[in-house]
Amino acid sequence: MRSRFRLTAFIAAAGLIPLGLTGTAVAAAHSRATTVRGQSSVLTAAQVRQLAAHATDRSIIIFKNQLSSLPLRGATMQPRVSAAKAAQAPVMAELTRLQAPHMQGFHIINAISATISAAEVQRLRANPAVQAVVPDAVRPLVPVSGGPGPLVPGRA
Repeated sequence: MRSRFRLTAFIAAAGLIPLGLTGTAVAAAHSRATTVRGQSSVLTAAQVRQLAAHATDRSIIIFKNQLSSLPLRGATMQPRVSAAKAAQAPVMAELTRLQAPHMQGFHIINAISATISAAEVQRLRANPAVQAVVPDAVRPLVPVSGGPGPLVPGRA
């Protein structure tokens, strides 16, 4: 159930990201993708213990650079996957050092999901490459009106 919601949420989020293929996007796809590099993670053993403790928050870490010049299709698919992995690498390395469970990178939306501590949530929110850290929670979808049509997140 959770993975089905996660996929639905990522597809919905990806639909909000302007991924139109234009002449500029094609040119950018053939050049090296620019990514906002996050802060380098140099953690002491004490910081690792503090940040790893009480890792119970299932979270989604959304990056500022959504790689909009590299749509996930055709000739730009592999460059997008490579650019997403490069952008996510510093955060993935930090989460690996913290032994964060349920860690997974995504490419439809430039994001990572993981179970992390509240302290790590705060640390990641201060990372200049990170747009947001949001709870990975099930949110029911309800019709906008009483009849068939588009769905929107329901009120919890």
